Amino acid sequence: MSLGAIWALKWPFCVFTRMNGTDEFSRKLDEKVYNNGQIYVVAAGNEYDDFLDALISSPGTAKNAITVGAIYDSYYYYGSYGVDYEDCWLINPHHDDYEVDKIAYFSSRGPTGDGRMKPDIVAPGYGVISCSHLDNDGYVYKDGTSMATPHVSGLIATLLHHYPWLKGCPGDVKAWLLAKALAYQGDKNNVGNTYGFGKVDSYLTHWNVLGAEGWEHGFTHGSVSGLTWAYFDITVPSGADRLVVVLTWIEEPADPGAEHALRNNIDLYLDKGADQGECAGEWSSTKEYDNVEYIILDNPGADTYRVKICPTWLDPFRSQSFNVSYMIIRGDPTPTSTLTVEANKTAVNVSESFTVTATITPNSYVASGVYVNLSLPSGVEISSIKVTRKDAYIITYPWHQTYITLGDIPVGDSRSVTWTMSASTHGIKTIQCNAYSSNSGSYSKSIDVFVKDNTPPGGWKNFTPSDWTTDRNPDCTIEVKDTGTGLDVSTAYYKFSINSGSTWSRWYGASCTGTNGTTNYQTITASSVQFNHDSDPIDKCQIMFKISDMAGNTNESPAYIVK
Repeated sequence: MSLGAIWALKWPFCVFTRMNGTDEFSRKLDEKVYNNGQIYVVAAGNEYDDFLDALISSPGTAKNAITVGAIYDSYYYYGSYGVDYEDCWLINPHHDDYEVDKIAYFSSRGPTGDGRMKPDIVAPGYGVISCSHLDNDGYVYKDGTSMATPHVSGLIATLLHHYPWLKGCPGDVKAWLLAKALAYQGDKNNVGNTYGFGKVDSYLTHWNVLGAEGWEHGFTHGSVSGLTWAYFDITVPSGADRLVVVLTWIEEPADPGAEHALRNNIDLYLDKGADQGECAGEWSSTKEYDNVEYIILDNPGADTYRVKICPTWLDPFRSQSFNVSYMIIRGDPTPTSTLTVEANKTAVNVSESFTVTATITPNSYVASGVYVNLSLPSGVEISSIKVTRKDAYIITYPWHQTYITLGDIPVGDSRSVTWTMSASTHGIKTIQCNAYSSNSGSYSKSIDVFVKDNTPPGGWKNFTPSDWTTDRNPDCTIEVKDTGTGLDVSTAYYKFSINSGSTWSRWYGASCTGTNGTTNYQTITASSVQFNHDSDPIDKCQIMFKISDMAGNTNESPAYIVK
């Protein structure tokens, strides 16, 4: 559901009121979820502003909804910085701070009016490309939690296909998604009213990786009444870095105009060693008016953990179903990643295509929101980008940009991006790759590609002697330059002919002004050339020069007549 409403007074007041989930819209949604087992995924709204408030739109305030906020999925997007809402113009104060996985500036934030945590989760919702309804061949960029919500709906659709027993079980689906969400920057303290439980991840949602650096997921459901409580045990192995336990329940809609959306209250306790009393434990989550309770432990230690589900106010003669999902993370939630950078050629000619490939490999858990960017030297241009998807399908983007988001990368896997590029100028080109992940930090690595200069020296001019000379062994000079790697002044030579060019002498060493690498005109001098006779016919005495540049390209001058 990509729609919503907030209470507002128009300009000049722009006053907004938090909604508590007991409005008609939210209550109707709660009723559909409760009675029909339908799963409603709802946009949180785009009403956040530094100067106003963090307002969740109805029916995103509904207690039985899965409410979705929006995060950035790319550093760069050339779109609008503002949202024209009602008569208020909300300017983005953070338009230079687009970090992958960071909450979008406009994304509404909780709590609801009755104090419940919202949104539940977040997904990419900025600069999302989709088909245009105005042009059969066109595409448009869109921002908003309405762009983030379909990501989650699509993920849930694949989840129901993968695990058909989840159909008609909105409470299980909600608990499942929340327990497996990626906390922003891997920090459990970021679970709250900005990011909810974090970003959805399709691989993490679908699969268990039971290796030493992977994760393990489990769940249960049941019911309690005002006279009963329930429990189940989790065995946490040694080396676990985090334990996440999420309790949620789906209940009937609130009465119209009630102060709180919640009718019942159930608390969550976690008892390490299963050695405490009925509703007791070292850790607890006992929010009074929220139907989502959770406990997140870092470095929990190997043991049996008893999860206790205890009602605090509930009709003693009615039962309430509950859903619990847990996640054991067997690896650092802030993993270290390895960045490798390779070129398919280390030496190329000017304008010759070559590729540079960057590969990111995490050492544990999931590297979240991996973003890669190249810093290119002058003269290097990109012609295309290729990315290999998880299913091995290669996508080619005909873009010239240096950056791309690779998404989430789980442990045991890697993801690569390959740029095809060429250089219009010669020399050593240092190409630096910068990688960033919201939970595994920043990495940089560079590679050198030598671009050869394939243009030899030239521009021969100002030959002397240009007129008649009485010296049968004259000094001969010529000017030459190389605008590429510059002249190698030690490679100047000359040869001469005394029979109008029919035969030539060997090459003799000549002197050249300047220093190696000079790109300005320099003078080559052939001293006392041994013609030893008069030029009769006039073209009888001829001379040629040659020189190389620093890249090894050699060129010979035309033949000059010495009269």
